[in-house]
Amino acid sequence: MALYHPEFFPLPRFPLGISDVARAARSTLMGTITLSDMQLGVTLDELLHQLTTKTPDVLGISATFGQHDLMLRLLDAAFALPAPPMVVAGGSLTARNEQLLLQRYPDLLIARGAGEATIEAVLAHWHGDIPLQQIPGIGYTGAARGGALAVGRRRTARPLTRDSGGDILPELDLLPDTFTHHGVAQLESSRGCTNACSFCPRGHKGLWAGTAPEVLPWILTEIRQVLDRHPGISRTLYLVDEEIIGGGPDAARRVLHLARTLHEAGFAWEPSCRIDQTVRLDQDEAWHIKRARMWRTLTGLGLRRMLFGVESGVDSILARFNKETSARQNAWAIRTLSLSASPPATRTSPSTR
Repeated sequence: MALYHPEFFPLPRFPLGISDVARAARSTLMGTITLSDMQLGVTLDELLHQLTTKTPDVLGISATFGQHDLMLRLLDAAFALPAPPMVVAGGSLTARNEQLLLQRYPDLLIARGAGEATIEAVLAHWHGDIPLQQIPGIGYTGAARGGALAVGRRRTARPLTRDSGGDILPELDLLPDTFTHHGVAQLESSRGCTNACSFCPRGHKGLWAGTAPEVLPWILTEIRQVLDRHPGISRTLYLVDEEIIGGGPDAARRVLHLARTLHEAGFAWEPSCRIDQTVRLDQDEAWHIKRARMWRTLTGLGLRRMLFGVESGVDSILARFNKETSARQNAWAIRTLSLSASPPATRTSPSTR
């Protein structure tokens, strides 16, 4: 179940998080998986009705910031049932409020990462194949399911072992409804970030892994076939990668390959990346010439807009947030981007603008 306040995010977006997890869960062949998303017309009362009349064995809840009130009502109802389901909650909100949630709901499981490996192991645990301690990427308090000895403090399971650069593609159950509600398509081609900003709550900060563009054509074909039934929807993919380009010597080659793959499938696309993908003070002139050519090529391959995390023009703020850039570097990057034929957009953090 994915939660939603329309006053916070009026434009529906394809629910990538629960769709990714659903794909991983179905790959185990351990049960029947259904998805519900409040963006697509399902009300909280309807979710509560589903929960109380057709109680699932395992309930997954995805919540982000601004949805705490909805999540509490759903969790209160779930744990008030005579035989509560196993409940696992994930998303940015739960990662930030983990301790608070576990104090209120001792039997709750908190998914700290992307979720695929966690949900696969949660299902294995529900079937009795592995103990709770072997579920990767969760936080929990109290007893394991089935009456095991209680644990008196919060515990951390082992790190995620699933390859974050492998199969991170979603199920498309909710894509038609997303377009019916005039929403947009989302996809991701990588996970993680090359930097470790001090304010970032994510466990994968400083780690980045990208999927090979070769694995994308089949799902792009499926998305295009759904779009064919909705001619009024823009054929634009919003790539939710925190850092689309990544690091390493093959970074530019990979993103160009990705751009060609998207363009040949008939899509425009909008992603995000760090501003130092344009100007690096530790790189020579040849590197910058190649990057300038890269940006011009990308705009010719369907790149509508690139969002950059500039954050600030004040060196002391950049150092405090561990941005690993300088004000001079950011200014040079903005000037460089302004020279391109179709200048990508930039963004700034409202707290440091």
